[in-house]
Amino acid sequence: MKDAVVKRAVLTATFVVIAAFSCLLAGCKLLTAWQLKSVRVLGWEEDRYLWMAGNVGVVRWDVNQQVIIERTFFRPDGIDQFFVSKEGHVWAYGERFWAYGNGVWLFESEKWIETGETSGLRRGRIYDMVQTNDGIIWAATSLGFRSWNKETQLWEPTLIDQPGRTLVQGPDDSLWFGLAEDGILQLQSGELTHWTVADGLIDNEIRSLLVASDDSIWVGTSRGASHWDGNRWQGWEHLGYPDPDGLVVYKFYETSDGTIWAATSEGVARWDGKEWITYWSMHWRTIYTFLEADDGTFWVGCVGGLFRWIGDAWHEYTTTEGLSDNSWSRLVKGTNGTLYASTKGGIYQYIAELDRWQPFPNK
Repeated sequence: MKDAVVKRAVLTATFVVIAAFSCLLAGCKLLTAWQLKSVRVLGWEEDRYLWMAGNVGVVRWDVNQQVIIERTFFRPDGIDQFFVSKEGHVWAYGERFWAYGNGVWLFESEKWIETGETSGLRRGRIYDMVQTNDGIIWAATSLGFRSWNKETQLWEPTLIDQPGRTLVQGPDDSLWFGLAEDGILQLQSGELTHWTVADGLIDNEIRSLLVASDDSIWVGTSRGASHWDGNRWQGWEHLGYPDPDGLVVYKFYETSDGTIWAATSEGVARWDGKEWITYWSMHWRTIYTFLEADDGTFWVGCVGGLFRWIGDAWHEYTTTEGLSDNSWSRLVKGTNGTLYASTKGGIYQYIAELDRWQPFPNK
């Protein structure tokens, strides 16, 4: 019996060594359980690549072959987001990036390119990246807005040199710049229009912008939300919550049925077309992800775990549905509609037909 156990152990070790060596020859790396548990941020590229970022760096996972195909690791501990351009180029950035001496990173020609101060991007926090209809990529930073010149590989100054938080493109191709401290600037046909609290905004410190399917503009601020219907501003200081001291609206999300959701400093709020309906939970004080699945279900990934809106109620996903814990969670949707989640316990893949999450990669 002892000899059989030893023989089995030797065979297992030999198999692991051969598998690891084969993987290295193929240009991939093995993910350890510790590395998977360190992942915080997820992104999706093209039709098969899952990007993961955490304490061990950034890796690119081929979900079809179940191997890491990008071997270049770096440690941008401040990364908060992946951004994928229409051309399929992957960018990595975050609000805390500059604290670690880096800038915005671009993955191009199978390698990472740092686009920081040497590329014209002044040292400051990166809050948002957007690509407009003309293909131009913009960065909203604490030192102003910059546009990326693909030919020169440089960030260029723009008309808007004020500290910014976000940027959207309106249905008429106008650009809406959400400023960090001074309201909104709209650039249309070369002309600038400036809106502040004096013009009806609820607050001048802009946190988020959303162009809704009805062509209206939603604005999240540090003191509530504003809405532009094309003619006037309407504002809600508390969105239905009991008079908090400065309600911050961090992000908006519109589902396919036209419902507007807001992530706030007090919880999740839903606009029913007439008023805000609020949902409070300590779990929702920090929302990382709003996401609508292909079947129309709406998900929230937050500091308290994973939640799904079913009918008119929230369902929390915990160990009962396959997760190892219900700690902080972020979500991303693959091209095939598969949902992936990062949690404190590792990476999970959602099996819709079973309504369960399973560890990923599932080996």
